[in-house]
Amino acid sequence: MGQAWGLANQIVLLLACLAMIMLAVSAAIMWWKRRPAGAIGTPAMPTDWRMPRMLLVLAVLAGVFFPLVGLSMLVIAAVEIALHLTRRRRARMA
Repeated sequence: MGQAWGLANQIVLLLACLAMIMLAVSAAIMWWKRRPAGAIGTPAMPTDWRMPRMLLVLAVLAGVFFPLVGLSMLVIAAVEIALHLTRRRRARMA
């Protein structure tokens, strides 16, 4: 709320919030300018699905200690797997 140190604190917090908004907007603009024409610019699917064990351990620990992070990782993994299976199924049909 910024009421601890008066108007000066509120101005500093306002500037911090505006800076975060500008970071989000400028990131989207930079991505839009640098993406390949006619594509999103996502990396190709890896051919080797093995994951380093330490990375997996860190991800599991992050999910345990921060449940919202764990939930978001599970949702992203489910979407990625669904998209992969859908693409694979379409490739077989074609």
